[in-house]
Amino acid sequence: MITDKKERIIEAATASFSQFGFKGTTMDSVAKIAKVGKGTVYSYFENKEELFNEIVDRAIKQMMSAGNQALQPGIPLHENIRHVLEAILAFRQNHLFIFKMVQEARDIQTVPVIETIEKIDQEIIDYLKGLIQQQIEKGETIQQDPEFLAFLLFKTYLLLISDWEKHHPPLDSSKITEVLQRQVY
Repeated sequence: MITDKKERIIEAATASFSQFGFKGTTMDSVAKIAKVGKGTVYSYFENKEELFNEIVDRAIKQMMSAGNQALQPGIPLHENIRHVLEAILAFRQNHLFIFKMVQEARDIQTVPVIETIEKIDQEIIDYLKGLIQQQIEKGETIQQDPEFLAFLLFKTYLLLISDWEKHHPPLDSSKITEVLQRQVY
């Protein structure tokens, strides 16, 4: 029963943050959506930031799971990285909570939300770094530092699917794979 209330609160907070953003969500609004007293919300979460961080951590776990599901054994690293990035960024774009946070960080520049987006990006970079290190341990020759390469691949991929497409036709996946391959080797 206790867990059910906590889950209801988390679901209500996710809905509120997704609709109204970090700035527009209050513990009172979360309590109303969850149909519990405000004191009940505070019995599980000390403040809005703690509740927000719980939701962020869950979203990151789900996003990394999407990345794991995209991995395909036996294909080159650069292709796997493209598959993983496609899966992670599709999750990020389709997950209403994360989409709203990216929007709020860009448009309103709410400090806790900007820090959250930076945290999410760093989690993605760390994940890619781990993939690169695994390949190095298997004997693959990679000239770059794994962390630098992970950062470079992630940021390049973001630019190719977002900024490039603002003024150019979208690139097909084979072109993106080619660009990533040149960065890896």
